[in-house]
Amino acid sequence: MPTAAIQIDHLTKDFATGMRGVKLRAIDDLSLTIDDNQIYGLLGPNGSGKTSTIKIILGPLATSRGACQIFGQA
Repeated sequence: MPTAAIQIDHLTKDFATGMRGVKLRAIDDLSLTIDDNQIYGLLGPNGSGKTSTIKIILGPLATSRGACQIFGQA
């Protein structure tokens, strides 16, 4: 079976807001598989987690929970 280009499993990202440590959930339990040679788009309103998802896939942003792999590499 071929390895998926992007594999996201139960991805959750929380951001702390304010001084009381209140958490804002930007991504809630996202699971997604994108096979090789496929094109996908992320659509949604402002604040729905599109940019956070891309940053997690590319690496500069860590997950709160879940996993992301590109061609089987974490």
